[in-house]
Amino acid sequence: MQRQAQWLIAYGNLRREDTSCALVENLAAEQTNTHLKELVDNFAISVNSANFSIPIHCFYETQKTNLAKKALPSSLAKYMHFDRFIVDKNSASLRGFQSTYLNCTHVMMNKFAPGTNEYDRVRNVVSGFVENSRNVLAKRNPAYDGIVLLDDLVQWALKCQPLLDRRSELETLDHPTWFTHTSPYVSWYQELRGVLWHRSEVGDQSSPLIYVTNRIEAACTNVKALYFSGLDAQTTEVLLGTKPPAYAHPNQVIQTLFAQYFQIMKNDVSELKRSLKILIDNSNDLDDLKKMIATGWMSSSLDVSRVLRQLLFLPRDTKFMLIIDNADFISTPNSLAKFLDTCSKRMPVLISGTSAIGIDRYIPEARIVDKNTEYTECLESLRFAAIHLRRDKVASADEGTNDWIFAHDAYKEFQREDSGVLWIEGKAGSGKSVLAKFLLQNLQSLPNANSTANLENIVVDWFYSRRDGEITMAHSSMLRSIVYKVFKDSQETFNCCKACYQERQLQPDGSSGEWSLDDLQCIIKSIVSSSMPIICILDGLDESAAIEKFQRTRETILRNLVELALIPGSRIKLIMLSRPAPDIIMRFNSHVESTAPSKKCYKIILQHENRQTILRIIDNGLVAIKKVMESLDSWDEDNSSNEDPMPLDEIFEEVPLDAMNGIRTHLANNAKGVILWVTLIIDQLMQHCRTGGITLEELERLLHSLPHDLMEYYEYMVKELEQKLDKGQLARSRKALMWVSGTSFVRALTIQELWDALAIPEDVQKALQSQKDYRQATGSYFKTWAGFRSILYTWCGPFIEVMRDTTRRYGPRDNRDHVEPHYVVQLLHQTVKDFLADEKTSSTLRFQTSDAIQFVLDSTHIHLQIVLPQNITAYTQFRRDPDKEDFMDNLINYLNTKWLLRFSLEVFSNSDSIQGAMPERDIWLQLWGQINTWYRLITYTKQVEEFVLSACLNGKDVALQNLLHIYISSAGIWRWSEIQDQLLDGALVAAARIDSPALVRRIRKYKYVWDRASELRRKAIRQGKLQLAAALGTDNYNPERDLELQMALGDSSAVSALQYDLVSSTFGLRRLMASDRARQYGVQRCVEDEAPVKDREKTEQCVDKLFAFIKAQEDTY
Repeated sequence: MQRQAQWLIAYGNLRREDTSCALVENLAAEQTNTHLKELVDNFAISVNSANFSIPIHCFYETQKTNLAKKALPSSLAKYMHFDRFIVDKNSASLRGFQSTYLNCTHVMMNKFAPGTNEYDRVRNVVSGFVENSRNVLAKRNPAYDGIVLLDDLVQWALKCQPLLDRRSELETLDHPTWFTHTSPYVSWYQELRGVLWHRSEVGDQSSPLIYVTNRIEAACTNVKALYFSGLDAQTTEVLLGTKPPAYAHPNQVIQTLFAQYFQIMKNDVSELKRSLKILIDNSNDLDDLKKMIATGWMSSSLDVSRVLRQLLFLPRDTKFMLIIDNADFISTPNSLAKFLDTCSKRMPVLISGTSAIGIDRYIPEARIVDKNTEYTECLESLRFAAIHLRRDKVASADEGTNDWIFAHDAYKEFQREDSGVLWIEGKAGSGKSVLAKFLLQNLQSLPNANSTANLENIVVDWFYSRRDGEITMAHSSMLRSIVYKVFKDSQETFNCCKACYQERQLQPDGSSGEWSLDDLQCIIKSIVSSSMPIICILDGLDESAAIEKFQRTRETILRNLVELALIPGSRIKLIMLSRPAPDIIMRFNSHVESTAPSKKCYKIILQHENRQTILRIIDNGLVAIKKVMESLDSWDEDNSSNEDPMPLDEIFEEVPLDAMNGIRTHLANNAKGVILWVTLIIDQLMQHCRTGGITLEELERLLHSLPHDLMEYYEYMVKELEQKLDKGQLARSRKALMWVSGTSFVRALTIQELWDALAIPEDVQKALQSQKDYRQATGSYFKTWAGFRSILYTWCGPFIEVMRDTTRRYGPRDNRDHVEPHYVVQLLHQTVKDFLADEKTSSTLRFQTSDAIQFVLDSTHIHLQIVLPQNITAYTQFRRDPDKEDFMDNLINYLNTKWLLRFSLEVFSNSDSIQGAMPERDIWLQLWGQINTWYRLITYTKQVEEFVLSACLNGKDVALQNLLHIYISSAGIWRWSEIQDQLLDGALVAAARIDSPALVRRIRKYKYVWDRASELRRKAIRQGKLQLAAALGTDNYNPERDLELQMALGDSSAVSALQYDLVSSTFGLRRLMASDRARQYGVQRCVEDEAPVKDREKTEQCVDKLFAFIKAQEDTY
């Protein structure tokens, strides 16, 4: 009873009850043992609960005690025995706790020595209590559980030390400049945030990531790398390809990074405390962490990415970067990519692996560098829009006209040399540019030309031109063009010369900045040193800039180039064509007149050698004249077929060409090597033939009356114009010539733009107050663009030409050819520009080029004031209510007829970079305010996407181009990314409407995520356009495999009923949705609910022009 009462007291104390009175009453009362047993059981339950978790182990005696020794004197007690158990097993035990016996009496229960069985039993139990003490305490206090786990993690992380040791032992590459001298790397390094992917080649395990990691850790002492390499688990046999690889699970990769984190932080108490809080806050993940520790190292079934991410995101001075090397040896990299993508928002991430891992699919914003990135960026930095501007405008030679050069002694001698210079000197108009283009085409067509396979020859070119503005006159443009074409045709040469390129410091945003002459000449010297065989054709040297930045003169550039071609061991051959300018003559004559056995410098005077070319052109011209004379009968043959033919065949028995021998002889004898004079005279004869009824005698008389000198002929044509045109028409002729000449500082005008330019009124206020389009009063009327070309030829005579960029050929003009609105108008020849600027002439058309440029600038400012008025005018009433349904249509139709607006906006946007083009501040602010008013009119109504969609679907490419230039002129680059997204959304919808998967995929190159894609994809599925649906999804998206029925149909019951048919049968999604079974569930294929597209081809052209504009902005900025 006493023993049980003691248990009761202990239980009462645990419950904080006053037990003394209860104990006395209990002891005094006659109660059964049942009540006490119940109390004891309740005590056992309480101390074993989670609130207490008291460790208890019961021991009981197995030897009885002689109670006589306690009650009797010792002398009597030894003769009497009264043996009992003081505390029996039942009394010494608690239900639910383990009991162990001790072979001793009650008195000896706590008296035993080492070496005895009783000692070992008690010791083992106490040791167990100690070992389990952390778990016991953790049950009472979760924070203590975290401390225990943290300690275990630190000990567990020590196992990653061999991995860190291997990283330090890895052999790093020499400085991989091909990796670090790239815009993705530089911009990533500047931010130290985001994903940078080294896209390696298959079998290439020479990763630059270790070098980059070491470099960053050395430069930024507060940055620590967490590194994983897929090669660590690979054997030599795997790397040799004799055994299949072992793939690491993404969870194992994350656990490796997790271990390195604690290895780095193990000695930082403050960081460990902060890490402890993360562990406590993520109590749901504690079991996984414990299991991870219990497995000994890495477990593929346990995901600790959430905990690691929170640990890495803790604000601290120490920053982390994640390095995943050789990711091809990681299974299912997509799940790892999601973790890395999230981390990359706050820290730098480096990944190495082949394109098979598809990082760009999972992390679209990842920057990518491969072995060709530096090469590609170098080419892009060298390329510029006008690189072929002049060459493409040069006429192609008539067949057989320039073949003579290959038989010329000087050319053959030059051809035998490994290096050297061929100077082709020629008068103005003698056909130098045509010959240069002929040589270029011929040399490029030779076997192995521009192919490094057999190192035959790389053929490069540059055509100088004063007509096309400063960029085509600049020596820097020439050098950039040469370097670009050499590198483009031979990456091997780039590899040999890239040291010069790598010396150029990339900007913080990764751009390379402008090329200087020193940079370009350094690379040219490296190219020559590489012994790559190169033929370089330079046309129009006399039209090049005589002086540029840093006082680099034409003479200096020429000297450097010639010296490079003449030094021993050089393999560069220069073919230079020019007029006989004094500085050029001085540079070449000493070399040409040298009597050295190997002078390597040769000269051809073109006007002495091109007689055969001239004769061929004359013959072709006479044939054209004959056709014109014969064509005058076509009307009679078509309309008077019943009349008797005139019996003239008997009179004109011989072919008229024979009767034209006098014309042929006169032209040949007076050409004096000037091909341009020949073509102009033939053209003049043809124009007279088209008047009808002209005789050969009259034709020859006209021929003999024409001047034999080119400049004298220009004077003659001006007098002709003065005789047949009145004063107003002559003023318009001069105006047209000034527009054509003065626009070269931006670009050449199209014939459509020129018409609009000529219609600009002088009175701005009158135009603004007009009730209708001012051009109805000021523009010339015509029905076709060919008709307007005829008007231009009437006004400007032979001084201009309308041409399609690459189709011009030498010969007379035919003003009956079809003309498109995008055809370009330009001065006929550089000699025309020289003539119009010559102060010695008395021409009423005379003007200086600077005057023409200023005229164009002033006119475009007037044009912007009228076409984009600040206030609402009578002809822009649609601006009053942007919310009206027809607002967008009216806006598009308005802008689509403003043909010159794009050019005027280009002038405004570039005015700060064009010398003398910047208007006064008040005028500039006024113009910008007007442009910005129209910018806000569209952007503030959130209708950009609708504008682009409607313009593309209706083929309104002029409106689209004007919209784009309004944006750039108003917002510049600051809001470009926002604008670009809206533009591409509109283009995306247009591409989907015309069912063009190819266009959709092109848009995805510029925009990875768009608002409209999912909606369009659903619609495409309903329409059965599965290829379009696939293009609107991700790269791995398959509309049939991915079962987007519910998304497409919007009916979950139909989906449940039809999914089995789709998966288990031969049904494809298209067939299934059109099946009888689908119709039972109300599934109907979507019927086209939009207006039909007017012209699919024009829509594609509009989207193409949008792409071209976006690409131009990328190149500019």
